Amino acid sequence: VVESSNNEYENLPTEVDKNINKKYTILIDPGHGGNDKGTIANDKITCEKDITLKVGALVAQKLTKQKDVQVIISRNEDKYVSLADRAKLANEQGVDALVSIHLNGQTGGTDAFGLETYYTKEKNDGSYELAKQIQETITSYIDVRDRGVKPERFQVLLQSKMPAVLIECGFLSNDEEAKKLKDEAYQESLAEGIAQGILTYLDTNSKK
Repeated sequence: VVESSNNEYENLPTEVDKNINKKYTILIDPGHGGNDKGTIANDKITCEKDITLKVGALVAQKLTKQKDVQVIISRNEDKYVSLADRAKLANEQGVDALVSIHLNGQTGGTDAFGLETYYTKEKNDGSYELAKQIQETITSYIDVRDRGVKPERFQVLLQSKMPAVLIECGFLSNDEEAKKLKDEAYQESLAEGIAQGILTYLDTNSKK
């Protein structure tokens, strides 16, 4: 009997394989983890850290199927990774883009919903183009309110030395959206939109 692993994501590498020569390397960064649960839904059970890991792993698996893309992931299990360490990993591994995956929460309300992607204005390196492409692709793949592309000084974006974006995939504080975000088929579509957005960005930029 082959014992199945408790961790279905552990085969996703957290370091670049120097023996593999691929055109692009992408870091997928599932937000939060370990004792940092992120936003918690109104059911008090559903945590941001669990959904970001699922969606992030799906994105990584989809990108890995591409012949010219190598993918690493900042965490392939439920563990805490600091924001500084996420940026450091991206920089040390020399990735071509960093895509951080998060879920939103509304303070003092439950009516906000939709998806938005962030970049930082401090970097004129293609981060805005990457954010725009991902936002447009996801919103064409799934039925979700398009909250647009927005500038923000998030640490992981500021400290990374390559195009970097942070996607807020929806509001866990909104019961209706939380129900969607927990749904595996929705997670799959969300991941497909993110992956295709990244690939379109890479394809467009390689032609410049």
